[in-house]
Amino acid sequence: MLWHEFCHVVTLQKTGNRIPRWLSEGISVYEERLRDPRWGQKMTPAFQKRIQDGKSVPIAKLSSAFLNAETGEDVNYAYFQSSLAVEYIATVHGLPALNAVLTDLGNGLAINDALERHTGGLAALETGFTEFLGKQAAAFSPEAEFSAAELESIPADDPAALTAFLQQHPNNVPALTRQAALQADTSPKDAENTLRTLIKLVPEDDSPAGARRTLAELLRKQGRTGEETELLREHIKRSADDVEAAIRLQQICAEQKLHSEVVQLGQLIFAADPFRTGPLLSLTESAIADNNTGAAVAALEALLQLQSDDAPRLRYRIAQLLKTTDPGTARRQLLLALEQAPRFRDAHRLLLELSP
Repeated sequence: MLWHEFCHVVTLQKTGNRIPRWLSEGISVYEERLRDPRWGQKMTPAFQKRIQDGKSVPIAKLSSAFLNAETGEDVNYAYFQSSLAVEYIATVHGLPALNAVLTDLGNGLAINDALERHTGGLAALETGFTEFLGKQAAAFSPEAEFSAAELESIPADDPAALTAFLQQHPNNVPALTRQAALQADTSPKDAENTLRTLIKLVPEDDSPAGARRTLAELLRKQGRTGEETELLREHIKRSADDVEAAIRLQQICAEQKLHSEVVQLGQLIFAADPFRTGPLLSLTESAIADNNTGAAVAALEALLQLQSDDAPRLRYRIAQLLKTTDPGTARRQLLLALEQAPRFRDAHRLLLELSP
């Protein structure tokens, strides 16, 4: 979120606030994906259907996608389509062209006139972008079928009817998802096979309720920790905000003393949800074990904000870590600890040790 908003600061200042919403939002979401592929919006079955149903808005009218949105999904797609428009311009015409458009906006030129000047003409831009959108949609899980309309007539408690439907539609994702749920309690092995089929059909599914996450939970219940770990790692490669998955993976890595990975996962969790103390504590211990003083101190400083009642002990730990490399900061941390806990004997001893 901070990266997204920082990009707004740049584009708004560069254009003197003379930038249409679609372009500013599009640049921010595009920059999110550039910074980390897990950030920013990505293609989904719902977005794919909108594109294939011809419900996208021409670039020249993209601002209306925000103004006329009737649902939250409409707004989400407006963000996504805007980011793809920016990606198309940057890829085909180059960042200098995009930068020139922003400069023209700052000088008072209208957006469509600026695009006309720097993208080979608005008509050609619209044609090329429509083709680009189509290719993006077609490349998303090309073998999967996402329609759930016919499935609605099948009773939820009729596995035979569902099996018959899947014989006719073997790659229907909603049907396979329902089948996996029905199999989970009665036939875990069949559920595993169904979930693996779903993963192959939609490999980029990063949702907490997706097949990869569901299969990882199934394997956890069976005690197959090694396979669960690999699935969670694959999931975390695609998701930066599934905190529960990251916490579970961090716990496994902590048990296996994979200190570097524990630190990385702790930092990911902190970025997504900075109010979780458990992952920060795990991060701290692994960072210390891995001689990663910087990460350990940063985690302890974060914990100071969350656990103010434990501040003396936390400050003492920071001082211990910094006593050799930064004795001045270590002394200050000890004085602050003693200010709150005057009888903290270990802090007194360390302060005497550090006194010049």
